[in-house]
Amino acid sequence: MIVNVNGREYRVRLRAAAWPHLRLLSSAFTDEVVDEEKLKTAEEKVLKYCVEGDVHPDDVDELLLKILAHFARVVSEEFGTFRPTFSAAGR
Repeated sequence: MIVNVNGREYRVRLRAAAWPHLRLLSSAFTDEVVDEEKLKTAEEKVLKYCVEGDVHPDDVDELLLKILAHFARVVSEEFGTFRPTFSAAGR
């Protein structure tokens, strides 16, 4: 998908390698305590795995929010909830 931020276009793909990092970032909206270093690492990994090319520093936060919103839509459509539970067989 193409995401526009501040007049710049970014090509974004929700790659499987980024899913654990996207889940961690999404948990920061509801969990009281999330380790800041883990959040920072997750942000870097999501941008690395999901965005083609470099991201302008002014666009990072808005781009991450747009990626998280897209991730939430996809997960909700596929699992019927934003926080899916996986069976032991699926792991």
